[in-house]
Amino acid sequence: MYKSSKRRVTSFHLWTVDMHHLRQIGQWYRSTKAGWVLRGGVLLALLFGFYLPFQQNLPSVAHPTATYLGLSSQAPQGGADVSPPSKDANPASAIAPQQHGDPSSVDGQASGAAPTLPQVQQSLLLEKMTILLDPGHGGSDTGAIAPDGTYEKDINLAIAQKAAKALQEMGAKVILTRNNDRDLAATAAQSLALRAAKAEQIHADLSLSIHCNTASDTQLHGPEIFVYPDDIHSVRLGVLLQMRLNPILDGHFTPENGSVLAMVRRPSMPSVLIETGFLSNATDRKNLESGAVQNRLAQAIAMGVADYVRGKGVPQEMLRTIHLSPYPPVP
Repeated sequence: MYKSSKRRVTSFHLWTVDMHHLRQIGQWYRSTKAGWVLRGGVLLALLFGFYLPFQQNLPSVAHPTATYLGLSSQAPQGGADVSPPSKDANPASAIAPQQHGDPSSVDGQASGAAPTLPQVQQSLLLEKMTILLDPGHGGSDTGAIAPDGTYEKDINLAIAQKAAKALQEMGAKVILTRNNDRDLAATAAQSLALRAAKAEQIHADLSLSIHCNTASDTQLHGPEIFVYPDDIHSVRLGVLLQMRLNPILDGHFTPENGSVLAMVRRPSMPSVLIETGFLSNATDRKNLESGAVQNRLAQAIAMGVADYVRGKGVPQEMLRTIHLSPYPPVP
């Protein structure tokens, strides 16, 4: 009995000592700065222990702008610039050397490879733009006639219609001066006046006149763009179109001064005249008569417009020939 009682007393004594120590620890925990720090650490550990597993299970949500433009939430590969142009950007700042990309390729493809519309251009990049496409000549005005009897007016219309479709897929409103083979007026001068007036009438943002070239020198080949040299926007547009079109027909031209041409000089908006190739050159002529090559030229035109809208800069070397060409095209 004595031993058993002694054991009970000893156990009670030990319990009493432990409680005394616990009270001392609790008082320190509540009243000292170190105790408050410890309490805060415990609270943070509990919060993070709940939040991190919850956050890992949340679905990722793309930024609304990236979704709208059809862009991935990841950074584009290859350093591609997909930033929308700033409304306050200085137009002159766009005439800057291009520090990346190869002008002899289209979207990283080898020279001559068929360009395809990248994802950004499948979006509504051009949804607020109105673009005038002018297939040159028409009706009794055949334009240039190739040695095999091909009429320039027919190739102009085919490429313009394909380019209109590509631009519409990017959201642009596209108006053609003609959508079939017909005369717009009794004379060529009246026809040109009507075409230029149409651009003003529809309040076009851009005017692109599409033609085929010809020359006595049958070795000349490739696309050629005519711009209005006093308009920085026309120059930028022309250079970017030239860079897109050159690889299709192994071209080497840089934009020329087109201030003597009605469809370059008259419209008040940025305007260019596109000579897609030379009907006087056998290789160009064969390509221009090919529906597949016409599609490639049309999509290159659409991508050149997209480059312009996105504010892409141009290499200085592409500006060296803004002068009157020795081979002016037929208006």
